[in-house]
Formats: sequence, C-alpha cells, structure tokens
Amino acid sequence: MEPFKDVSSGLQFVFSDSWSDVIQFDEHPDVIKHANGLSCIDFAGVFSGKKLVLIEAKNFKNRPSHQHHSIIERLGSKGVSPLADEIAVNMKDFVVFVTYLVQKAKTENGVFWDQMKANLFEKDITCVLWLETDLVYDGMPRGRVLAARATTEDNLKRKLKWLTEKGNVFIASQSGPESFIDNLHVSFLKS
Repeated sequence: MEPFKDVSSGLQFVFSDSWSDVIQFDEHPDVIKHANGLSCIDFAGVFSGKKLVLIEAKNFKNRPSHQHHSIIERLGSKGVSPLADEIAVNMKDFVVFVTYLVQKAKTENGVFWDQMKANLFEKDITCVLWLETDLVYDGMPRGRVLAARATTEDNLKRKLKWLTEKGNVFIASQSGPESFIDNLHVSFLKS
C-alpha cells in the first residue's frame, strides 16, 4: 500500500496488506467537500478484516523550548487533558460524518461509505492516538511527561467508552511497544 503523508503531524504512515479500506480521512475528497467545519480523524482502516481502527496523529517532538509548558498542559495535568477532549470530538465527528455521507451526501464512493458505516457497527473498534513527544521538555522531569501522557490516555478511554465497548483506546508512538497495531510503520517526514 502506498504511504500516507500526514503533513500536519509531520508523520508518514505505511499500512501493510493486512489492512483494507484505509483512508486518510481528513484528506478524502468527500470529506473535504462536505465537512463544513467538522474536525476529523487522520486515518480509518480495517485490520485483518475484523477490526476498525481510527487513528489521530499528533507530533510534539522537537518543539521550541518556549512551547514545552503548553504542550504538557495540553497533554494533561491535574486529571484534565485538553488534548483528550479534542481527540474525542474528532472520533465522534468521524461517526457522525460517515453516517451523514451514507444518508445524505450523494458521492461517487457511496458503496465505500456504506461499508465504512457497517464497520462501525460490525467490527471491534480501536481508537489510537499516535502521539510523538520528547521524553524531557525544558528540564521537566521525565515522570511529568509520562504522567501527562497517562492523563491523556485515561481521559480518552473515559470519553470514548460509548464507542469502544471493549475499551480499545491506546496511545502509540515510535518508541512504544504497540503490538496491537501490527503491520503499520510510522516514520517522520523529512523537512
């Protein structure tokens, strides 16, 4: 499968042949045409014919030091994660938008959207935040960064419980052991 370049995150995603119906959702012509301001996830695809995987990508690596504190605050502190709120809205908007495309939008890809909607109701759904961060920001201890990531993951699991009854919500990165996303290679785009 051809690589997908997510310019906004600076990451490239390569899905193996174990994946089907993979789309770069926010770049799909039907989505661009009908979005009307809805936020969207970055990727949706079916893994091994049985698992619908929704992926949102964020890359906070190598940011200037004056942004470090705001990155940690966005990830999460004191039990609150603005980033988790944003990602949960993107996942919800995906469900709303696919339903809209099936019911209202007359597109060339009607069969594809019918299948994507069926996947929402027939498949196990896994929601992934692909999150690249530095482990240390401007002298902040590594533990604080890891705690902020954990806050994001906990908040995201809670907010997406309605979508994934099995609680399949994960934060993944190049440095993490993400065995649940087999046959997916992610790399940084060259500047």
